[in-house]
Amino acid sequence: MWETLRSGAYMQRASERRADIMDTATLLRIACDGAARALGQPVAEGVAAGRTADLTIIRFERDFACLPVRDPAASLLTTGTPRIVDTVLVGGEAVVVDGQSTRVDIAELTAELIRA
Repeated sequence: MWETLRSGAYMQRASERRADIMDTATLLRIACDGAARALGQPVAEGVAAGRTADLTIIRFERDFACLPVRDPAASLLTTGTPRIVDTVLVGGEAVVVDGQSTRVDIAELTAELIRA
């Protein structure tokens, strides 16, 4: 997702020849709220007790290219990679923990791909 956002930001900036054409907050809002709208889903109004949530926990220190972090949103947009994803919750269920999928056995999948 971050690569797509990054490409979109670069294309906007290149087409207008301005670096300030769209700030990172706007791009992240488009990615989150825009995706919900495109799928006909209600736009989330924040995290609250009792409400299911899709959340991603980021750890920038997992990738030296992301450091130092002065503006987390800008760092996410400009240098974010899958390596920095620590935890992903979908509907309250942890589907990624410590950077590893809880739904896919990577070793088994790798072995299957090698056999194919």
